[in-house]
Amino acid sequence: MKPQLEKIDEKTSTLRCGHLRVRIARLERGKYKTYRLSWKVGRKGFRRAFNDETSAMIEANRVLKNLVNADGAATQVAGPDLTYLTECQRRMNGVALHTAVDFYLKYHEYIDLNPKTFSEVFDMFYDRAIQRKLSPRYYQTLRHHKNFWAGRFGSRFINTIPPEEYQDHLNTSKYENRTRKNLFGTIAAILRFARKRRFISENNEEIEMEFGKIRQTTPEIYTPEELMKLFIAHDRRYLPYLAVMAFGGSRRSEASNPSLTEKEILFDERMIRLGPEITKTGAGRTLEIGDALMAWLKEFYKEGPIYPMTKMSAPKEDLLKEVGLTLKNNALRHSFCSYHLALNRNSAMTADIAGNSPKILNENYKALVSRSAAELWFSITPDAVRDFAKKNNLDRLITW
Repeated sequence: MKPQLEKIDEKTSTLRCGHLRVRIARLERGKYKTYRLSWKVGRKGFRRAFNDETSAMIEANRVLKNLVNADGAATQVAGPDLTYLTECQRRMNGVALHTAVDFYLKYHEYIDLNPKTFSEVFDMFYDRAIQRKLSPRYYQTLRHHKNFWAGRFGSRFINTIPPEEYQDHLNTSKYENRTRKNLFGTIAAILRFARKRRFISENNEEIEMEFGKIRQTTPEIYTPEELMKLFIAHDRRYLPYLAVMAFGGSRRSEASNPSLTEKEILFDERMIRLGPEITKTGAGRTLEIGDALMAWLKEFYKEGPIYPMTKMSAPKEDLLKEVGLTLKNNALRHSFCSYHLALNRNSAMTADIAGNSPKILNENYKALVSRSAAELWFSITPDAVRDFAKKNNLDRLITW
């Protein structure tokens, strides 16, 4: 039996062969036309779209031919095969065979998976992060998180680990809610990565975690005097890096990003560009080059990354002890936000520079320091540090 083309209306026609048919509908959107094919196999519908009528008709004939061949093949089943098929149809209670097969494959996708251990997937995720040229700080965080997750699941195939085990491992950890939330973010990203690459089933349940209230603590900041001691204790190669955080408001991950080079420092415009590839949030912003930051950059920065890629990233303990200073976690950025907010009394301005929201600024940094201390902070230049060192008998420690 030859296929017959039946016209239903101006925009719709049907290619028919017996009781089998493929519908062809012309859709017009402005000057563009799309030809959509639709057909059914049992209770399941299928669709395909084409930009030209010729391609649509060729595909319609091909689909109809396949439908006819499949229908003809079914009539040739006999003997034990027919008995088996009849029994299957009875047990499926009227559900089409292809529907039952689709359902099975949907919930048993492991048969098509490429087995990988948890450590192998984590390493692939880490390599992709390197290719994306993210911040060194992010790489460091991933390495720490791998110790936590791979220490428990490293040698196991990732498609055999149920979500409950990740949840149990995190719930029984000794970490506080903030750290647990960060660890959760990493494992959720790893599982999304594995799901897209079919290392785990697309129907694998996503892990869910509830965290208690993250306790807000007063951020650690440096006093102007402590900042001068910090400059004294560091090698000259690190002074621009410290200054960009102390007077510019960048995050550590941003200041240490290899992409932050002389191309992004516009002295004439008195600004530093942080593109999306540099910032933590992926949204570009600019830092202001004030008088203090200008003085440090002009004297100590030449070219290349702001952060020197050497093994020594912090002063030695004996040198810190000699200047009477204890290092504080992420305190340079906290200090900038506190002093800048106190000096300008404009949370929107400070938030724009720091890459935070005004709400976060007000919650964490408001009223931590006085305006006079803020004025002193932003007046710290290399000459001011030398004078301070001389008055306090610390000038012998300055190597710059």
